[in-house]
Amino acid sequence: MTELFEFFQYEFIRNAFFTLIILSIPLGIIGTLIVINRLVFSAEGIAHTAFGGIGLSLYFGQSPFLGASLFSIIMALFLGALSSEKKERSDSLIGVIMAVSMAIGIIFINLTPGYKSEPMTYLFGNILTVAKSDIIYSIIFALICLLYISVYYRKILLVSYDPSYALSKAINVKLHNMIFFLAIAITVLFVIKIAGLIMLIALISIPAYIMEKYSKNLKKMIINSIIFTLFISIIGFLLSLKLNISSGGAIVIIGGIFFLLDKIKFTICKRV
Repeated sequence: MTELFEFFQYEFIRNAFFTLIILSIPLGIIGTLIVINRLVFSAEGIAHTAFGGIGLSLYFGQSPFLGASLFSIIMALFLGALSSEKKERSDSLIGVIMAVSMAIGIIFINLTPGYKSEPMTYLFGNILTVAKSDIIYSIIFALICLLYISVYYRKILLVSYDPSYALSKAINVKLHNMIFFLAIAITVLFVIKIAGLIMLIALISIPAYIMEKYSKNLKKMIINSIIFTLFISIIGFLLSLKLNISSGGAIVIIGGIFFLLDKIKFTICKRV
């Protein structure tokens, strides 16, 4: 245990730890919205689309984060506009765009001269690269998420569970859907450094998926998801320091273990 505390003498370790704690708030909120609105595949589409922007940015010598931001936000706006379409049609379009964007990213990375280590950071994450500025941005994003869910809680509840009734109450369902997708895109950009594009959807959705069964209402589900995200993040991070393994991978593995345990418990209780 003393050995673990010794790691915190390094600033980059403290930056990573504080970022994880802060991001647990938007992860719990956005993860809940993703799960209750059945947007996991859409969120995955946004995440994988970002890779096309990363590949293009590297090829043209620009910041990969800028390219990822551009592609993911465009995809979010597209999905928001598409939200009124039939699910089968939406899923097909998301799948095609996601695959094409990934292909674009891979091709342009292959065409980029020199050593290509940076794409691996975006694919698999490296939370130890976060800076103090990332902590500040994380705090701002967390506060925005808290403000949005507090001010529009009732409207979000209606839009998520009964969009037809929400429309009858003159609630702009399409606007809130657009906000959901943009929030997902921004969350993806923040979580890339933690878990990478490969694992970030698991990190975002697992806590909310588990907590859905143990929460009486949306408010409880959000709070429980934030707490559970914080729990698996701290355990996974400390484990990664102890074993010298990927922090994002360790966090997702811890979440996955709880997910399997929950499934086993649910199956046994159902049979009994």
